[in-house]
Amino acid sequence: MAAGGALCAGAASAQGGPPSAAAGELGLLEALELALAGDPNIELARVDLDAAYGGLEIARSAFDPALTSSLDQGRDGGIAPRTDALDAAAGATWQLRSGLQVSSALALARIAEDEEGEAINTGTLSVTLRQPLLRGRGRALATTAERIAEEELVATRDDLEQQVAIRLSTVANLYWSYLAAVEDLIILRDTEDQSQRFLDNTRRLVEADLTPAADLVQLEANLLSRQLARRAGERSLVEARQDLGREIGLEAAAILALPLPGDPYPALEPAAAPAIAEAFDYIDLAREQRADLRAARRRLE
Repeated sequence: MAAGGALCAGAASAQGGPPSAAAGELGLLEALELALAGDPNIELARVDLDAAYGGLEIARSAFDPALTSSLDQGRDGGIAPRTDALDAAAGATWQLRSGLQVSSALALARIAEDEEGEAINTGTLSVTLRQPLLRGRGRALATTAERIAEEELVATRDDLEQQVAIRLSTVANLYWSYLAAVEDLIILRDTEDQSQRFLDNTRRLVEADLTPAADLVQLEANLLSRQLARRAGERSLVEARQDLGREIGLEAAAILALPLPGDPYPALEPAAAPAIAEAFDYIDLAREQRADLRAARRRLE
């Protein structure tokens, strides 16, 4: 179902009407999917990941072959005989990850006279090897920038994973808060209805001279208290809807049309709850598996 579907409960809550999910319900999984699709924090983390990919490509480009070429043509016509000269060159350079740099070049030259003189053609092939003897020597130093970029890419991917986990956890908690606000409002309205019925029944008894009229004062005060509590519950429901919509990343109009939660609270048996003695095990597990800690360790290295 679409998160922007119509919701009767939005206007009904403001007017004191009962919450209704007739226009559709919002499941927890759907709320999480909407957060993944529209949360700006996750989008920023994805942009950082793309930038890290670009940084790795830049670092690796230092080991790509570099090709060069040139072509020069000239004519000397000041003193006869006139001569034409043509120079062409092509070369390539490879920076190896071992630190060794290999360069090769081929140069061709042609000089010809216009008075039917013989043309002079020359060619030169050169190969140059450059090996650092101190700074930059060895693979560990030559590939430092590349390895840093690789580690940064993995760390940025961990950052994205952690950001997704944080946002989904926040959205899930606000979803249950939204459900709690709905159920609290139902209870408050039932209590208000009971107080109203009790007051109506007491008025009938007063009219029949079976109950003192003074009893109505306490019941009317009790009904007013229930009405105020119900209005506070309606306000809490609106705030819970807004909090959830903002965390998902919805626009204001979509937040107002956010359906009521449709998933019930998960059942948890008391025996399935973790024991207090296992708390330190969970701390150790978090140190091993939290993505932000993995990213921090990589950057520290």
